[in-house]
Amino acid sequence: MLLRGRLHLVALAALLLSACGPRADWVDSDADPVPLASLYDGQELLQARRFVDAAAHFEALVAAHPGSWQAHRALQDALRRTLPAADFARRYVEATEQRPDDALSWYLRGRARIQDADEARLCFQKATSLSPEQPWAHVGLAYLHYARGDLFSAVEHYEQTIDDLPRSRTLRLAAANQYIELRLLVQAQRHLQVGLRLAEDDPELQAAMGKTQIGLGNDAGALRWLEGALATEPRMADAYLPLAL
Repeated sequence: MLLRGRLHLVALAALLLSACGPRADWVDSDADPVPLASLYDGQELLQARRFVDAAAHFEALVAAHPGSWQAHRALQDALRRTLPAADFARRYVEATEQRPDDALSWYLRGRARIQDADEARLCFQKATSLSPEQPWAHVGLAYLHYARGDLFSAVEHYEQTIDDLPRSRTLRLAAANQYIELRLLVQAQRHLQVGLRLAEDDPELQAAMGKTQIGLGNDAGALRWLEGALATEPRMADAYLPLAL
């Protein structure tokens, strides 16, 4: 009960902060250069257990878009399945030793070492200090709160970071998904409304909005959002169950 009350206080504070609405002419501050469909192409290979092919696919994406954090994240997921554990860990430790001022390298090291919460936290904090405008290390820090069952600190971290990075589609979606899990659907809807202003054609935002509308009892709206998401990316597996509902 105490945790639930604290979560509602965070949500109320966030609603008050957003009462004036988002400012005009917003654009997504962390738009990724890799098309979402290309990421799903690789995910399809992973789901088919074609791990070597998936790694090759994502390596090509990284080569074409070396600044894409999404491509590097996806390649890491494939390499986790293709490399021996020791080689996998060494790859990301050596990257930070070779490029100690590179935020992406520290983020990937933290993600590679996510089971060691203390090391992962230090790596994510290093990444945020080097590139505070990048959202993914902040998502990693929120996840560490979530993984130990501290949901209050997870949503609090999202709200504080979004206050600094209000145009981040990634943070808006991550916060909304956390609120959906907590059944705080008005708060989820608030972040998704802003997210969709930033990236109106994004199928992941659309699917999350569809799930939110189901919980709010807006079945017609939910159907429209979910069908729109799947029309853009039909391989979005987690949208099919709420669509069936």
